[in-house]
Amino acid sequence: MSLGITGKFKKVSENLSLRDSFGSLVLICLGGVSLTVLFQIILFFNYVKLSTKPPPTLVQLSNGQSITVKGIGNLERTDESIQKFTRDILSLTFTWTGHLPTTDAAAEGNYQKDTGVSITLPGKTTQNGKITTAAYEASFAFELNFRQEFLKSLAELVPESVFKSDTQMAFIPIYIDKPMQVAPGKWKVIVISNLMMLKNGQPMGELVRFNKEIYVRAVVPPNYDFLPPETKSKSLASQVMNMRQSGLEIYAISDYKQQDLQ
Repeated sequence: MSLGITGKFKKVSENLSLRDSFGSLVLICLGGVSLTVLFQIILFFNYVKLSTKPPPTLVQLSNGQSITVKGIGNLERTDESIQKFTRDILSLTFTWTGHLPTTDAAAEGNYQKDTGVSITLPGKTTQNGKITTAAYEASFAFELNFRQEFLKSLAELVPESVFKSDTQMAFIPIYIDKPMQVAPGKWKVIVISNLMMLKNGQPMGELVRFNKEIYVRAVVPPNYDFLPPETKSKSLASQVMNMRQSGLEIYAISDYKQQDLQ
């Protein structure tokens, strides 16, 4: 009889142990679910906080200067930035003074003679053409393949008298149209302008009509932070960076049809 009673108590003890284990497992699962829900609630409120927080609009440069910025996509550029880029590059390319203006404020007004940059012309092995140093630096804002052909054409236009200070030319913009998007990250800019050429110190220059369609596209601005500070101002990499820091490049130039002008 005692053995029967002992067996019954043993079965009851096993059932209680199983129930306790199952209950502990349920409690652990409920605790894990509760922690997950709590974590998701915290994330939700953080997302809400970030979505209502205004984006940063002020950036401080390494020299301590603060500037206001506007967030845009990789293939987006403002109309103003495209127009300014186009005007600046064309001005550097087609303004020929025969001198290199100094950037030293203390020596303002002092100029060095521009000896030009030699460009190999097709079909000529003994004589190369020349372009101004400013035009050569500006050409880094052109797409690579287009740049090679453009420099050859430009070298055929620049007279040798420019480097003797006998001839000067200035790019005079009249109207730069609002950029027209032709594809994602690509725009066409119509430029109405004149080129004024002065020869042998003439008081009145000759005006040449210069109306072009400039095709511009968005590129990734270069980063040359790896360069030592003492070489940045004189290196070729620095010249490339200065011309491409706007995140734009010119990949084609064509004539603007005269019949379109009214």
